[in-house]
Amino acid sequence: MKLLITLGLVAIAASGQGLDLKHLDRLVDKTDESINITLDEGLIRLGSSFFPQSDPELRELKGILGGLKAIYVRSFQFSREGEYTLADVDRIYQQLKTPAWSQVVELKERGGKERKSVFIKNEAGKLGGLVLVNTAPNELTVISIEGSITPEQLEKLGGRLGIPEIQIKRSPNKKNDDEEEL
Repeated sequence: MKLLITLGLVAIAASGQGLDLKHLDRLVDKTDESINITLDEGLIRLGSSFFPQSDPELRELKGILGGLKAIYVRSFQFSREGEYTLADVDRIYQQLKTPAWSQVVELKERGGKERKSVFIKNEAGKLGGLVLVNTAPNELTVISIEGSITPEQLEKLGGRLGIPEIQIKRSPNKKNDDEEEL
């Protein structure tokens, strides 16, 4: 009975941790370059506590980070094709096939060899998370951000904390600041 209760508690704890990307760890030895960033809520708070309040840009960044629970980045650059498998990517997509997650962007290029996907997590009508998956023959990148973040805030985080530069295309016919295209 103790074993059953322990397994149940582990399953409950794991379900709140976001994406499981551990299966990608085996790819590190096959790469020319890899990035592995894991920032949980405690590390995000600790890091942002060092931002000086006198710097408006860092104060704004600290405010953005205040709404986040975790940031995970796994990025792999390979010199040859075929170093990762579709099964590696499918394990990520399987985790996102829940009612909480919605795929909002999918872009396929080069005969299906390149794919970019964006998923958002809906938590009581608010954005509760964001996952970006980018696959190419020689590249695999997964960025998972847990917590409350707007597209504008994501754009401001771009280029920091291992998150690539992100530009949000704004519609030329936009009527107010709330209307935009991803």
